[in-house]
Amino acid sequence: MAAGHATASWIRARRATWSADPLPPPRSARPDVARAVAVPPPPAAEPSVPISTRIAAASTAASEALETLKAPLDRAKAAVSSEATGQIVRASADRARDFAGNVRDALVRWAPRLVAAVLLVGVAIAAVVYAPPLVKSLTERTRSAPAPAAPATTPHRTTGGLKIESTPPGARILVDGTDRGNTPIELDDVAPGKHVVVLESNVGTVQRTVTVTAGLVAEVNESIFAGFLTVYSPFEVSITEGTRAFRADDRGEIMLPAGHHELKLSNRALGFEETRSVDLTPGQRLTLSVTPPQSTVTVTATEAAEVWLDNFKLGDTPLTDAPATLGTHELVVRRAAGGERRFTITVTVKPFSMFVDFSRGA
Repeated sequence: MAAGHATASWIRARRATWSADPLPPPRSARPDVARAVAVPPPPAAEPSVPISTRIAAASTAASEALETLKAPLDRAKAAVSSEATGQIVRASADRARDFAGNVRDALVRWAPRLVAAVLLVGVAIAAVVYAPPLVKSLTERTRSAPAPAAPATTPHRTTGGLKIESTPPGARILVDGTDRGNTPIELDDVAPGKHVVVLESNVGTVQRTVTVTAGLVAEVNESIFAGFLTVYSPFEVSITEGTRAFRADDRGEIMLPAGHHELKLSNRALGFEETRSVDLTPGQRLTLSVTPPQSTVTVTATEAAEVWLDNFKLGDTPLTDAPATLGTHELVVRRAAGGERRFTITVTVKPFSMFVDFSRGA
């Protein structure tokens, strides 16, 4: 096509000049086409050749040139068509891949939302279909069901209860020092908190501390029976409580009622007297030891002499305020010139004093 345009341009230019001189071949945009359409210069014509003859010759040359360029033009056209088809195919493939990728990305991004939307639509459809019958059924059941009875209200109790029992029964009951009767008994007007409960009987006394809670019942159940007391003393003592005197049995035990006791231990001959507090639980065997206070011994004599007490030398005369335990002792006074005097003495709470006169006969 380029060669044909070039030839037509050359013919018009030639016709316009009506010159017998040959024109330069036209320049083509494609070098291979330019080479293919290069037309050899026409032979020099005599000036006498008519213009019509020249035009006919040029037309013939152009026709030959067009025939010569037809095959290259067809090949170029086929090549251009094939290349354009390949570009179109590649562009289509690229566009198809891009479209598939965009679709895949959109599916990945929107799939959860689509699933949620489908579920919501399903729930909405189910609600529309099943909700009215369900609401109707519940309404009918509510109307037909009897109204629930109001729960009975009980007044809130501000006091607690106290159930007291004893073995044997019949014990006197003191709650915080107030007489509340005899066992068994159940009290329902006890204030919440801690209370001291004392059970008294002829076989003993028991004291307990119990905690009472409002609205609840606390229990006290005690066995009341005697216990036993054994007293150890270096000398004989009498045991009394108030006006009541206690005597030990063959095993040296004294049976006492269970509970608290204030016992008086005494020996009139020694001037000894002591009060001991004892808390005895039912059935308990308790031991009590007596440790009397120390007294003193003072011995003087007419001569220098040694003083011995229960075969233990206290010192030499004059001996003043030598320590000695309460009780009966043997006192020996031995003079340096020979001879001795023996005495049986009783050391009491009051200090003991003796004067020995060796100038008199034994």
